[in-house]
Amino acid sequence: MTGPRQRPSAISRPVEDSDTVLTCQRAEGTDASVILARLHHDIFACEDGEHAWSEDSFAVFFEQPGRYASILSAAGTPAGLALVQWGCDQADLVTFGILPRYRRKGLARYFIANIADDLVSAGVKTLFLETRSNNHAACRLYMSAGFQMIGRRKDYYKLQNGKREDALQFSLCLNSLT
Repeated sequence: MTGPRQRPSAISRPVEDSDTVLTCQRAEGTDASVILARLHHDIFACEDGEHAWSEDSFAVFFEQPGRYASILSAAGTPAGLALVQWGCDQADLVTFGILPRYRRKGLARYFIANIADDLVSAGVKTLFLETRSNNHAACRLYMSAGFQMIGRRKDYYKLQNGKREDALQFSLCLNSLT
């Protein structure tokens, strides 16, 4: 099985109504684990109940086939990350986030479109993800990007305070993007 096509070292495109140039780059290996762990911490540290992934967590993630990470940069500065795993004609967006200072500027929608383009070119037909039920901003983003809510996992997430929270499941039909 082949994965999403290899992109050049960077794909650049300006954000709508902005001079900011965005790039999406694959991130792999030990060096990537360090950068990804720092990014993950900075993206999710302020969100109640989230646990940042460690360098070791990223290294273990990369050990399995069919997995990759992508880093979104804005004007050369890392602004977001995505972890994707795929098999056959389906893929999962394992984790996805944008640094707080870059949110609500169109970067997340651009990043999702970039990931979807990669997956379409690899023959993936459906992209799945899940998010915490109280992450209303993420739910709005996913719905505006064309995802449909397909289910709920009751008490799926265990929060740091010991409480539980539901996960909402979403899917995006990539066939409609071709």
